[in-house]
Amino acid sequence: MVKLSIIIPTLNEEKHLPKLLGCIKNQTYRNYEVIVADGRSKDKTRQIAKKFGCRIVDGIGHPSKGRNNGVNHSKGRYILFLDSDVLFDEKFLEISIREFEKRNLDAATFYATPLSENYLDRTLVSLFNLVMRAFQYSKPFAGAYAILVKKSLHDKISGFDEAMPLLDDSEYAQRASKVGKFRVINGKKVFISMRRLEMYGRINVTKTFLYHYIFKLLGRKVSPKLFKTTRFNYQFSYK
Repeated sequence: MVKLSIIIPTLNEEKHLPKLLGCIKNQTYRNYEVIVADGRSKDKTRQIAKKFGCRIVDGIGHPSKGRNNGVNHSKGRYILFLDSDVLFDEKFLEISIREFEKRNLDAATFYATPLSENYLDRTLVSLFNLVMRAFQYSKPFAGAYAILVKKSLHDKISGFDEAMPLLDDSEYAQRASKVGKFRVINGKKVFISMRRLEMYGRINVTKTFLYHYIFKLLGRKVSPKLFKTTRFNYQFSYK
């Protein structure tokens, strides 16, 4: 039986996907399958996924739809959601799953390290890590760049809320924490791309995420109407 299903939503990711799939291929942990939920990429994303032996499923629309559909086609006991532009070392899966099981977790996210030497990028990611650490026991936040969860729990909470335009990852974590044990993995970090900040502007993105985090902390749902009042227009694909 496949123990881990790795699900990656993609749209025109020919530049980044090979690096991630290379990281997965070099893992010391081998009991996994890789599912790419692709949103009809126009570049070589699908060919690359096939070359690495991934299963390709429909991922049209918001990444949450792709994640949920990936689970529908998965065979693993555990699900690992990954963004297509993350990286990690060869023992990431082995150590993460070992810690996940040792701590009897039902869902978890990971601390991040930016793929950038920019001081502001490192500061912002460090602050995000502190927020995750501080709230993991009460009102957890998570980064969709890497979430590990039991498939049974994912099904129990009906997956990601596909109607949420932003912070669907943290909303997912908070629902998961109400029916299972959610924590941040300590043993391994994930290297994340800063391309969204570079594309939309660091200050603009930071202001928007803070705006939405405050609403989440106040217990107010971030509606599509509220989302449109901010200046950060989320897009699945990148230039």
